[in-house]
Amino acid sequence: MSAPVDPLASSLPSQFSFQSARQRVERVLAQLPLTDSQTRQPEPDHDSLVEPVQRINEVLRPLRRAVRSQR
Repeated sequence: MSAPVDPLASSLPSQFSFQSARQRVERVLAQLPLTDSQTRQPEPDHDSLVEPVQRINEVLRPLRRAVRSQR
């Protein structure tokens, strides 16, 4: 058996009717749990990446030259 309908309750606007669509979406998203990407540490700064990238370039540079010479 279903519950009786209260005509006063159904005529009252919901709390979401006064908010814009964007505000409703933001409210729902704020209640969602954080994902792994949101809880990760910030990315390393530029200076900490210079040396590893230079080493990679040193290894790949001769390979790139060899490929170009074969064309």
